[in-house]
Amino acid sequence: MAGSSESRREPDDAGRWCSCRLPRHVHPSTLNTRNNLAEAAEIRGDYAGADTLHAQVLEARRRVLGPEHPDALRSQERLAFVRGKLGRTEEAEAMAREVVAVLTRTKGPSFWVTIEAEDVLGYLLMEQGRLPEAEGIFRRLRETLARETPDDEFSIALTGAHLGAVLARQGKRAEAESLLVENLPGINDGGVERDYLTGILVDMYDDWDRAEPGKGDGARAAEWR
Repeated sequence: MAGSSESRREPDDAGRWCSCRLPRHVHPSTLNTRNNLAEAAEIRGDYAGADTLHAQVLEARRRVLGPEHPDALRSQERLAFVRGKLGRTEEAEAMAREVVAVLTRTKGPSFWVTIEAEDVLGYLLMEQGRLPEAEGIFRRLRETLARETPDDEFSIALTGAHLGAVLARQGKRAEAESLLVENLPGINDGGVERDYLTGILVDMYDDWDRAEPGKGDGARAAEWR
């Protein structure tokens, strides 16, 4: 995710921003700065701080731009992701589904926020244990990305790794390993999401090494740690 220099403030500074409500008449640059801070908080795993900031930006964007404006819906989609990370998965799922439905109708299924929201929805289903549903979403997304936006390397890598994670949880480990090894290097934001997905791959190698020592899986786990 892109961020301005404001998004690289220290966490305490971001916390001071969180404590301030946005004025009713807010300049777009203020919203962009607050959004960048929210995304920076996401990347470093400060989901409580990101929740506060995304909620503030969402309320302001709905008021200023309208609830179906793509920027407002992007804020809703990021808030859904953060709330999923905070364990509020059913609420987050409803928010993500609304974004997907509105943007599919207004912008189409290949619009970048539609794709991002579908990826979030797949993640939320995975976290609820609804693995076949999540797998279906990620497979469909990979087809859409390959067809419509083949140059969007980050989204392709993230969706591929998420599909690998879902398959790993279903015991489909050969395909899961292939997808994770192929796609993890493309998730280059340096954030906790890459760490989370890498951990799934490492856990698979550790499991294989315990079951059948001496086949090199322990060394492969060490390479990815």
